[in-house]
Formats: sequence, C-alpha cells, structure tokens
Amino acid sequence: LYLSYSTPHGPMQAKVADIERFTHIKNKTRRIYCAMQHCMDENIGKIIKQLDQSKQLENTLIVFISDNGGSVEVSHALNAPLRGTKGTFLEGGIRVPTIYHWPARLKPCVYEKPVSTLDIMATFVTAAGGTPPPTNTRQPKRRRQERMPVYDSVDLIPHFSGEKKTPPHERLFWRMALRGSAIREGDWKLIRPNSQPAQLYSLRDDISDMNDLIIKHPDIAANLLKTFNKWETTLERNPLFLSAPFWLGYNRRLYERTYELKQPSVNQK
Repeated sequence: LYLSYSTPHGPMQAKVADIERFTHIKNKTRRIYCAMQHCMDENIGKIIKQLDQSKQLENTLIVFISDNGGSVEVSHALNAPLRGTKGTFLEGGIRVPTIYHWPARLKPCVYEKPVSTLDIMATFVTAAGGTPPPTNTRQPKRRRQERMPVYDSVDLIPHFSGEKKTPPHERLFWRMALRGSAIREGDWKLIRPNSQPAQLYSLRDDISDMNDLIIKHPDIAANLLKTFNKWETTLERNPLFLSAPFWLGYNRRLYERTYELKQPSVNQK
C-alpha cells in the first residue's frame, strides 16, 4: 500500500473540530497546519489499529516519511533548529523525519546515518523476497539508448539491524529542475541555488547551515562539484517537469529570508 496524504500542504484547510483542538495557537495559519497534522496522525492510527487487530502489525514493514521539510512561507511551519524550508537544499528543506517499523525484524533504535526516500524501493522489494533491478553506477561507454538505468536505492534493513556497519550511501545528490542542486558527502554539503553563489557547509559542526565555508575550503567544494557532475552524466534523461519562471523568484526569497532556529517552549505563545 502506498498512501500519499495531501496534508499538511496548501491550501491550508482543516476540519473545524481539529482546528478547535489548537485554539491556544494564536497564529491562524499555524493553527490550521497543526490541525491538518493531527488529522493525518489520526488516520494513520486507524491503519495501525487495523493491522494490530488482524494480527499483521508485527510482520508488516511500515515506513513513514515526508517528501520535504515544512513550508515556512505557506503553512507557517517551523523546522528549527534547521534553517530553510521546502523548496531549498538547506537542511530545513531536505532533512525530514523517517520511521521504519517492522517488529519481526527490527529492534527499536535511532539510526544516525543519512538515508533517502529512494531507499524505500530496494528495502520493500527485498523485504518481500524479491530482487531489486540491476543498476549501473558508472558512466557507461555504450550509446545512450543502450544505457542500463541507475537506481540510487539501498536495502536499509541490514543497516538498521547492524549487519552492515558502513553508511548506506557514500554521498547523496539533489537536483530540482531550474532551482538548483546539492551534494552531500560525509559531513560536507555543497549547495548551488540558482539565485545565489555556491555554498559549502560542514553539517558535523553546523546543522543549521549558518557558516558558509566555501572560501575557506575551495578544494573541497571543487571536488564535490566534480563528483556531482560525474553523477549527472549517469542520468537517463533530464527531468521532464520544469518549474515556471515564477518559482525562480519565489525560490530566491526562500534562501534570502531569516529563519527561526529555536523551537518554542510548551507555554510560549
């Protein structure tokens, strides 16, 4: 089952009963945002309850994940301590909560190494007893139409269970049509917004993407850019979906704005 909720997402709409649960939140947009999340949570709970009652919960692999960070502009989301928002390659735009639940195979733990939504494919296929499709991670010498597809998908279960000690990915790549690109290798992340100069961050010391180190470490930035370009040459084709010109200006504003980097306390208005 693939269940893709449209909440929380614009337009900001929620049931009256859910909104009333959050009357203590003064900001109207954030109040609705929290109500939408509550509705999603309740309905996921119904699925969990049904699996439990039918005695399938223990041996069912469930993954919960978001496709991007909260939208600060539209929904008044707060991604603190991460800077950024949906639509950026700052951590607030690409680092999201992920839950893998499979009691029959996995013990409760917190896994610290980066994974990707792309890993769902290989993980599910392998868990079901299948074999993921073959992949080619090198630049092929054959003609383009004969290239073997590239699947950046890794079976995560051996990593979560401790059978494999190495990270699932040496590096992660992002590219979003006309809005820019990014690469992460270890704790280093190079981002190239279309509206700003390239930026280099060390996530080990700077999870909020506040200290651009590209002038201090141009060699690291150059190597990351070279690696990213090599990855691009393995792609089967360019994205078929391109953003309208409007989003170029919108995206620039996302990078230029100031973000709150502290979560509010329970009693803070």
